[in-house]
Amino acid sequence: MSNILEVAKNDEQTEIMAIKFSDTELFEYPVSLKEAQEILKNKTTFISPTYINNEKFAIIYKQGMKGQ
Repeated sequence: MSNILEVAKNDEQTEIMAIKFSDTELFEYPVSLKEAQEILKNKTTFISPTYINNEKFAIIYKQGMKGQ
């Protein structure tokens, strides 16, 4: 609980967000930011949750797992 209060600067009324990751996989072939931006056709920096449609996700996933 102290970590949460630290993030909220000891203000119990401050809204904060936490993201829990589960069932994650490491790509065999890392996909660079530039490659992901080219696939998505936008300049996202992934500093916050970003919507990726199923088609684009499949392309990124395939490239990351098979290097294609």
